[in-house]
Amino acid sequence: MGASCICTHVERERDRDICDVTHLVPREAYDSSLGEVLKTGPVPSHTARRWFSQLVSALDYMHEQDIVHRDLKCDNILVTEDCNVKITDFGLSRVTKGYPELCNTFCGTLGYISPEVHNREAYDGKKSDVWSLGIVLYVMVTGKLPSCSRKKKELANLFPDYVEESCRALILDMLQLDPSARFLHVIGMIRGSPE
Repeated sequence: MGASCICTHVERERDRDICDVTHLVPREAYDSSLGEVLKTGPVPSHTARRWFSQLVSALDYMHEQDIVHRDLKCDNILVTEDCNVKITDFGLSRVTKGYPELCNTFCGTLGYISPEVHNREAYDGKKSDVWSLGIVLYVMVTGKLPSCSRKKKELANLFPDYVEESCRALILDMLQLDPSARFLHVIGMIRGSPE
């Protein structure tokens, strides 16, 4: 299912940092972006679970191909007419194996970028994508971006009461401030997303 959740694209690597990508977006993906859908508020939990599972599958597939997105956000996720999601806009993506091969380019969208990117440190693109996926899930279930806090204690207090405890724990696992802890906590989730 992973490849089916990624819009068809053609890549030509320009350098080791940014890929030149031409997008061939399938017609069924034109309905709207997740960002547009969320303008009316959070999605129901069963929809968030389904879409999150599709996103995990797509991200896992990309990472198995050593492709990191580096700009995963709600506006770069398309919602199809048949109510599935697809990741799009690979303009900032690159090929990388992950640690110890690190990325150095400051890129992405504020609000979604990981602390290490925000601090302009060398970073593991795969672990940074996991952070962004945690932000996307947070936005799906709350309808808004979390505050800019980079302290775990403060992150834990950002959830409205209606967000299920298991969902809170999953998001907090993806938003680990230490990238190595973030990846270790989430690797099991990436291999088999909870339903």
